[in-house]
Amino acid sequence: MRSYHEERYSADNLVLAASGAVDFDSLMASARQLCSPWQSVSHCNRKVSFSTTPSKAITDIITRDQAALEYAVRMTPGPAEDNSDRFAAKLLAVVLGDDSGSRLYWDLVDSGKAEHAACHHHDFLDAGVFVTQLSCEPEATQALLDRVIEIYEAATKGLTDSEVDQARNKLLSRVVLAGERPRQRLFSLGLEWSHLGRYRSVGDDLATLDTISREDLHRILCEWQLTELSTTVLAGPLQKD
Repeated sequence: MRSYHEERYSADNLVLAASGAVDFDSLMASARQLCSPWQSVSHCNRKVSFSTTPSKAITDIITRDQAALEYAVRMTPGPAEDNSDRFAAKLLAVVLGDDSGSRLYWDLVDSGKAEHAACHHHDFLDAGVFVTQLSCEPEATQALLDRVIEIYEAATKGLTDSEVDQARNKLLSRVVLAGERPRQRLFSLGLEWSHLGRYRSVGDDLATLDTISREDLHRILCEWQLTELSTTVLAGPLQKD
């Protein structure tokens, strides 16, 4: 753990990010005073090459007898951080599985079939993932997971302009609000710079989201098969076979 910490948190693997009304000279003086003893170490390339096409479907069941509901997490590959399609993937996830007003919400949550159903896209240094979350009565779990796949399959046959625009407006608002929160803004700024060596403003993200079309989302659905092989973890009262 000490070796891991020295490698990951060395001076040449960290970014000091600041925004707002910053006294730059004072910031630099504080950084030199507090951080100058930190040593640089040679570290390996953190990016790992691997296939984005799963070789098989995996389902793992964690039995929790005390749980009243079954909780499912279904994961399939998605665009990574260095892929410009990550923005379209996030917009697609809002269309499919936002907490309200999405296809999963209307079909599973508003109807009372599930307690919770959502889809998110997360991007990392060398990998991305679409995560579908579901909580429901244990006996309904498999049927609802099958229904999720049907909903995703239906999306490949056509999204509407209105639902894409509605999702875009949600995401634009969230980007603006996140940009006003120091922790979220600086975390995003630091990751972008340390991983990709570039600066993206909030305006850059907004402009990118504005250019994404319905056809882009259909392309993401075709290139990243949300209905295909997945890794699924179930936690709740269900027993392993």
